[in-house]
Amino acid sequence: MFKIYKNILELRKENNITFDFEINEFSNQKFIFKFYNEDDELFVIKDDVLYLLGDDTLAKEAAETLANYNLKFENIFSEDDLAKAFLDEYIKIFNGSYQKLDGLFKYSEGNIKTILLAGGCFWCMAHPYYEYDGILKVLSGFVGDDDIINPTYEEVKHGNAKFRETILLRYDSNIINHEQILKIYFSNIDPFDPDGQFIDKGFNYTTAIFTDDKNVKKYAKYYLEKLEEKYKMKPLVKLLKDKVFYMAEEYHQDYGIKNPEKMVCELKESGRLNRRRYEIDD
Repeated sequence: MFKIYKNILELRKENNITFDFEINEFSNQKFIFKFYNEDDELFVIKDDVLYLLGDDTLAKEAAETLANYNLKFENIFSEDDLAKAFLDEYIKIFNGSYQKLDGLFKYSEGNIKTILLAGGCFWCMAHPYYEYDGILKVLSGFVGDDDIINPTYEEVKHGNAKFRETILLRYDSNIINHEQILKIYFSNIDPFDPDGQFIDKGFNYTTAIFTDDKNVKKYAKYYLEKLEEKYKMKPLVKLLKDKVFYMAEEYHQDYGIKNPEKMVCELKESGRLNRRRYEIDD
């Protein structure tokens, strides 16, 4: 189990822990997690450096959770055994590497990457990626309002939290690259719709690509320019900085795999099955 804290004050109140720095917001750059069971606790606190404090029996859960929430880091500080236990698990997920420098563990990302794509209904957006080699995980969730932590589907659906339905893709860049992933994305959306996607309307169904990767941004901009040139309309897909991804409830995960017949109905009723494909010639 884990809990997310928005700032250090909340953490101190509940856990009587003091640090020499302040975290006043929850973001990709700064975050606080507490992992716990009946016997053990592990705190993961990120300012400029990721700090680990607690029991290494929870290191695997912590590493998996941070990976699933698209929370990234370069340097961690901890007792050696805990840092190594955490990194060993994290590296299994991302195939990176690390070395110890002046009391810090320096992590280098490997060939396993993530990207966040908002294109309307996350069931429909996740569905086409399952068939491609190199796609290691597809998660459905939300990206949006920094003032709200862990929104529910109902909050997002009814507009009580300003989030977009988003998928997180974890992929092996040696097998499938970001250009291929973005081509699939653009062919499955209407990039010119200002109000949502197909039958689904509202801010939560609008389109966006969240990334800090220079290569991804460069190709996304190129693709958007080519779409405008070809179709004589300005695409409305937002290109935004990488943000925290909140996983949706379990019943949303791999919905199309778990419910193949319902997925076909969803694609038909949403208007996606016979959609117009907007693609460029490159």
